Amino acid sequence: MHHQLPRWAVIALALLAAAIGLAASAVTADFFVLGLQQTEADAAARQAMAVAGLLMIAAEVAAFFIAALLPRGHSLRPLLLTAGALLLAFECVTVFATQHALVQAGTAAQAGQLARIEHLRTSIAQAQANAASLSATAQEQVGSRFIGQRQDGAQTLRTAQELQQQADTQAQELAGLLASQRPTLADTFGQTGMLVYTVARAVLICVMGLVMCAAAGALLRAACCGVPVPVVPKATMPTVPVPPASAKWRSVTVPAISMAVAPMTWAVPAVTVPTVPAPGPRYAAARAAVLDGNLSVPSVRAIQTLVGGNTSAARTIQACLVAEGLIERCGQGYRLASGKQGVLI
Repeated sequence: MHHQLPRWAVIALALLAAAIGLAASAVTADFFVLGLQQTEADAAARQAMAVAGLLMIAAEVAAFFIAALLPRGHSLRPLLLTAGALLLAFECVTVFATQHALVQAGTAAQAGQLARIEHLRTSIAQAQANAASLSATAQEQVGSRFIGQRQDGAQTLRTAQELQQQADTQAQELAGLLASQRPTLADTFGQTGMLVYTVARAVLICVMGLVMCAAAGALLRAACCGVPVPVVPKATMPTVPVPPASAKWRSVTVPAISMAVAPMTWAVPAVTVPTVPAPGPRYAAARAAVLDGNLSVPSVRAIQTLVGGNTSAARTIQACLVAEGLIERCGQGYRLASGKQGVLI
């Protein structure tokens, strides 16, 4: 037993799929623009490439949506799917290139930060050692009985204090650099693993957007080609007014009613029903293909290709299949009576 969703439910699902697909495409566009901003130095070229990338994403989404919206066998479907696939391949290559450049830039920045941290550590240790040595020398010179040596000791002590202040400043910078370090994907997966992860993430989001947009088109096509189910109104009984309890009854003379009914003449229009030809090899082959599900597109061209003969014979076989209830009309084409898709205009 086949259960079909109502038309409003199909349209609601199509709108939901379209919203998800457009959101995923917007995220893909953000990835693309971010990569251009990090890799392209020229502002004019970066703006032009960003606009081209956004148009490319919009074109591939529209190609898959329209291809799913068109019926099977339409001449534009292969062209749209091919163009969408080429745009998707180009986008995947672009995503790989931009993500690779971002990984290289991140690795270089991290290496520079680590080198700065190591340099600060060495400089702080050397400054602190020099300051300690000068402080010890200054203490010996200050305790001398000669005025010149005591003056030299005071100068040496000021130099030691300056070195200590320099070491303190560098220590603050080192603490800031160490506090700004965070675990990255490169630390977890390595450089190659990070590249594979970022590219796979961007490609999966892009493909999911295209799949959802194509699903939206297919759902809208199903909603448009669906046959509406007629709703039979409920029979209503005529209401008979009931006299109030306080009403006084009185005798009423009812005239005799003649029950003679005039004969009614119904004009039934003549209906021409195509006669089913005697079981022949061509009609039997077409009927067997429909029952087996092999003839999913019962068009005149498909019947002629399957059983041969001219166009008139194929149209006769198609009419007989309609009369037998095996196929039905949908819009300007035909489809299987069981509700399978495959309509050809």
